[in-house]
Amino acid sequence: VNRVPIIVAWTSDVAVSEALEGLGAVGEKLDRRSYYDYKDKNSPYIDAKVSKGTNAKVYVSWNDKDGKLKTVEANDFLYNTSGKKYEAMFISKQHPSHCILCLYSCIGSICANKSLSTKDYFYRDAVWKLKKGVLPPDGTQVLVTIKLVE
Repeated sequence: VNRVPIIVAWTSDVAVSEALEGLGAVGEKLDRRSYYDYKDKNSPYIDAKVSKGTNAKVYVSWNDKDGKLKTVEANDFLYNTSGKKYEAMFISKQHPSHCILCLYSCIGSICANKSLSTKDYFYRDAVWKLKKGVLPPDGTQVLVTIKLVE
């Protein structure tokens, strides 16, 4: 299983969680077994998806080669082999994994994806891929914006 971050942040997950809570975000507490039982494909907990929290949109911005600011939403540069979209939902800081955004409904992140469970990841081949030519070259500094939405 490939677990390489798309973007590495210069901030902590605690700081992001506190900032979003300060803006009014409310998170759903997930059963920790949804994270720890991933090796048991028969566990009902790994099929859990977040559903009660503050919805969010994720944007990535950077200066292109002409110096113009370019901004794309997560679904502009990501696609999943299952056909499902990335639907971020704030869940708050619940686990010491230090992840901020997860592409699945995982308690290790601050914002989880409400459209795919960890079972989808480990046992249903719901794999995320980057759309070619959308993001800037590796190593480019970007600004990630998490916008709370209703």
